[in-house]
Amino acid sequence: MSEIDLDRLACAYELRPMSDAARARAVVSAQGCTGWLLDIGGGLGGHAAVWSGHGQHPVVVDPSVAMIEGARRHGHVAVVQGRSQNLPFGDGVAALAYFHLSIHYGDWHSAIDEALRVVGSQGRIEIWTIAPEAIARTSLGQWFPKVVEIDVQRFPNPNLMAQHLQTKGYPVEVSRADEPISRRAGDWMDAVRGRFVSTLQLLDDEEIDAGLTRFSEQYRDPNEIYRYELGLTRITTHVQ
Repeated sequence: MSEIDLDRLACAYELRPMSDAARARAVVSAQGCTGWLLDIGGGLGGHAAVWSGHGQHPVVVDPSVAMIEGARRHGHVAVVQGRSQNLPFGDGVAALAYFHLSIHYGDWHSAIDEALRVVGSQGRIEIWTIAPEAIARTSLGQWFPKVVEIDVQRFPNPNLMAQHLQTKGYPVEVSRADEPISRRAGDWMDAVRGRFVSTLQLLDDEEIDAGLTRFSEQYRDPNEIYRYELGLTRITTHVQ
């Protein structure tokens, strides 16, 4: 599978505003954590900015120069260039290792093992990922069927991740969360053209054009509201 251009994705994220539901996920994930909060694959730092606004101490970790430059725009947010499979931190230094729609970038086994290492004996791991049963009914999959085929391979099964943590002796909680989304049809089409989701980079222009043509035949008015749902799985581990 082709490599995702994260610097290009950083520009596309401007077409993907952070939702109130995403802010709430950041808050609940870091609740009660004192110390450094690592947003691994944290991109432009939106979640870290939420923590900073609550007086906490976030660090955005991302391999993309464009992503970490964007994260630097937030006040009181530290940034470190690095990958989840080889975190540039010592053992037990963090209170939270947080993956929000980022665990599917690279080998998730190594990413989880590194997260366990950096949170040590008192920290927490929070993983938010696309629920397997939601992949087939995502808005993108409806208009671009190849997205479903790709994402089934890209996104690790939450049950396998939970089992991986459990085999290492850690308690795990797995839960579901659904986020309803409403956008102007024209804004959604602009976001697709800008490849606002990384999987769209793996489709060629012909596939994008064909899907947008089908979409515009149903949503002829660009001001019409397009409603869809994001289905997420949350995996929580309290390291003891």
